Amino acid sequence: MNACRKYEERLESHLDGRLSAADAAGVETHLGSCAGCREAFEAAREAGALLRAAVAPAPEPGASFWAGLRTEIAIEEARREQQYDFWNSLEALARRFAWSAAAAVALLTVYLAAFDAVHEPGAAQQTEIREIFPNPVRPPADNEEVLLTLVSRENGR
Repeated sequence: MNACRKYEERLESHLDGRLSAADAAGVETHLGSCAGCREAFEAAREAGALLRAAVAPAPEPGASFWAGLRTEIAIEEARREQQYDFWNSLEALARRFAWSAAAAVALLTVYLAAFDAVHEPGAAQQTEIREIFPNPVRPPADNEEVLLTLVSRENGR
């Protein structure tokens, strides 16, 4: 519903208290009989209250607020401390693994260096190859030789 045009300006003035006593009494009488103006007046009153609440400074927080804040901070610090302990122990474990791997590589290097000094690598390799392949391996002369080799082994079906 809409407010009456005649009383529209007077409603704001009545809210602010700028009307004379006679005009204020006339507006109150009209508000009692007109639902549209009454609705507009209540909406203006609520809007004013909201504006005043938005502009007014916030009250100081009470003791319960500060106690709750301290509790939340303590809980967060404890949670972070637990995470810090977990990552520190994990880091120490990783460091131990790294040192163990480095020691294993160093021992393996020393062992291989000592093993190569005792044996002559050239002679051992030649002997082993001759034992595995008694006949010297030569590449095929042409494509026919490759085909004949495959047929004799039953691979070229």
